[in-house]
Amino acid sequence: LCLEISILLIFTFLNLLGLKTSGGVEIVFTILKIMPLILLPLFCFFYFDYENLMPLNTTNKSNFAVINAAAVLAFWGFIGVECATTSA
Repeated sequence: LCLEISILLIFTFLNLLGLKTSGGVEIVFTILKIMPLILLPLFCFFYFDYENLMPLNTTNKSNFAVINAAAVLAFWGFIGVECATTSA
């Protein structure tokens, strides 16, 4: 509880310091949030093994038929969610 209150007070104090200060802190936090999204794939790229990739279409059907079947299943799922949420 003390940690939560102190974090809240810190951000309140930063907002009270002004728009430039809170904007600068927001930029710093945005950079810190984006860094793992950039650095993690860069570091993991060297450990990537292409031999682990399998073909997506292992059936004897054409790629168009398989994509069509996957699209129908995806739309069916979305329609089910819509029907469930409409009545709610």
